[in-house]
Amino acid sequence: MATNQPDMEMSEQDDKTDAKIYFQPPLYSQRYMYINDLLFSANPRIEKMADFGCSEGRFVRLVKKLPFLTQLLAVDISLVSLEECIYNARPIPYDYIFGRFVGMDVSLIRADVTVKDPRFRGLDVITCIELIEHLNAKQFEEFPDTLFGYFRPRMAIITTPNKEFNVVFPQLRGTENLRHWDHKFEMTRKEFQSWTNMICQKYNYKVRIDGVGSSPSQEFGDIGFCSQIAIFERIPDLQDLSISPRPPISDVYMSFHFPQRTGPPPAPKNIIEDWGCNEESTAESMTA
Repeated sequence: MATNQPDMEMSEQDDKTDAKIYFQPPLYSQRYMYINDLLFSANPRIEKMADFGCSEGRFVRLVKKLPFLTQLLAVDISLVSLEECIYNARPIPYDYIFGRFVGMDVSLIRADVTVKDPRFRGLDVITCIELIEHLNAKQFEEFPDTLFGYFRPRMAIITTPNKEFNVVFPQLRGTENLRHWDHKFEMTRKEFQSWTNMICQKYNYKVRIDGVGSSPSQEFGDIGFCSQIAIFERIPDLQDLSISPRPPISDVYMSFHFPQRTGPPPAPKNIIEDWGCNEESTAESMTA
């Protein structure tokens, strides 16, 4: 997929390791749109998914619009992040008025990506966007067995910084500093390829590697994309038959239901009247 070139305006920072370069569209937006387009065109279609490291839910806000999605699990270890995610995960009046092609349940869950939790087994897809570089050595070692050996999603999408691209950032050029204070490591393209190949051989997946965030100039040579993206697809085998059914989703921080469309959309006049009635009913129930 083609990506736009970055806007080369630099941002001077007090912390010289917090170097920034502005992309247009923003790099996080390029990642989200790339993955959203991938999920939209997936065949068989994506119905149940989890986003680990959902943070404040900007990706959740986008992906919850996928028409065939029936279950979306937004997962983070931080309660603060889950609280911030509520705003992006909850339905808006439009969702109640017009409904969805299929109904959908969104659950916000506090969980650790390295813990073998049966609630996340056998999903259609699990996304980990800019997550693995925040794991410590022990967590990173346990991560593949949990995600690919235990959860075993049909598809897994992992993004992570490309260390080779750091030469573009003036404050990082010629240093071993990382892009963010909480990054425990960053991988070169060769290291990332080797890691993904190990996963495929051990857990019976196939992988395709792509990226977003193009180099701003040929002067830097072949440095690849700013953000690396690995798209894993499970190769069907007898092990899939042993994946036990997931238990009902419980112990959630917050959950929302998006109703299914049951008929033609109402006329504008009826929308105003119905929404006014709903507001009055809500007010009455809150004061009862």
